[in-house]
Amino acid sequence: MDGQRLTIAFVTILIFGLAVFGIYKLYQKQTESQNAKPTPLTATFNAKSSPMVSPSPSPLSSKQPLTGDDTTAPNLSIAVENPKSGDTVSSPLKVNGLANTEDGMVSIVVKDAYGNSLGQSQATACFSKSPCLFSASVVFGKPSSRGGILEVFNHSSKDGSKKYLQQILVNF
Repeated sequence: MDGQRLTIAFVTILIFGLAVFGIYKLYQKQTESQNAKPTPLTATFNAKSSPMVSPSPSPLSSKQPLTGDDTTAPNLSIAVENPKSGDTVSSPLKVNGLANTEDGMVSIVVKDAYGNSLGQSQATACFSKSPCLFSASVVFGKPSSRGGILEVFNHSSKDGSKKYLQQILVNF
């Protein structure tokens, strides 16, 4: 009889312990999701496979984080979700991501390895407290190289410069 009571007590304690552990994990998951900050979208590119060779330091980064330089409005940025750096692309190229710009527009240009523009398009973004989705298709001509650059940016209303520029290395 004592052995049976001991077994029942052990099973009860085990069940109680598992229930407490499950509640703790659920609480931990909810806390993490409430405190989660959006992480910048990144893409990596193996430079050895790049058909592009530049004698000067390249402005291209192996990571494409959210960018922004305006402190007058929060969260002004562009982040390209697709294509990713190193992807093989063809025309028409579907480009999408998140953007928040002063004029609510995003410009997209496909260039070959020599910097020649092959095609361009625009997409509507937003100008609000946080970025919104943008999407566009870019029809481009036959490239003269095996690789190139996808540029996504916003034209500055002040001087026409490229703001929040994202450069994605692509293969054709």
